[in-house]
Amino acid sequence: METKSLDHSVLESIFAGDAAGVADFLKELSPAVDRIEARVVEACEQHDWSGARQALHEMKGMCASAGCNEVARLCAEAEADLAARRHDPVPVAVEALQAACERLRAAIREATAIPAT
Repeated sequence: METKSLDHSVLESIFAGDAAGVADFLKELSPAVDRIEARVVEACEQHDWSGARQALHEMKGMCASAGCNEVARLCAEAEADLAARRHDPVPVAVEALQAACERLRAAIREATAIPAT
């Protein structure tokens, strides 16, 4: 199953069809996304562009590897803006990233039957 937020086939391939392994991974992925998202937001609020870029890079890699393509793409775009020292578009990019992270959390909850918090 694939949604805009989560391509399940990536994890099914990594876990060789082990549905329990995929579910366990997703249950760990959700809080990791939360932590890194908070770091991105905090760094941007403090205009710590280096810290924001580092957190975006970390989230991009984690999400790309796990089939979280929308979040990975938005991280890459914001990271590229920061690399080019274009800070003005970053707040809008972070808002889009936060919305995408919420969609990802919803997809993870649906895939693992984790209740919303």
